[in-house]
Amino acid sequence: MPRIPVDVQTLLAPSFCLTKPVEDLTLVADRAAQVQYIATKGPPVTARPRLLTPDKKAFAKRWFDIYFQKVSYTLILFGRILFIWFL
Repeated sequence: MPRIPVDVQTLLAPSFCLTKPVEDLTLVADRAAQVQYIATKGPPVTARPRLLTPDKKAFAKRWFDIYFQKVSYTLILFGRILFIWFL
């Protein structure tokens, strides 16, 4: 049987019925009714996106504008090279 790390053991200690094998089929219904809550740190995963501050928004807009200019220039240049190559 594999060894369980100590931090996992402490996490599962309050819900000991999940870690023990089922000897009786009537206990299966009890397990299904049990609800588990895991304490987490930080915002929930389903948090709504927040707006950027005006200075961060302006910086991001400038960065994306410059980035897309470079990408579009590269694509145009690459297209011209391919066109000349296949002539």
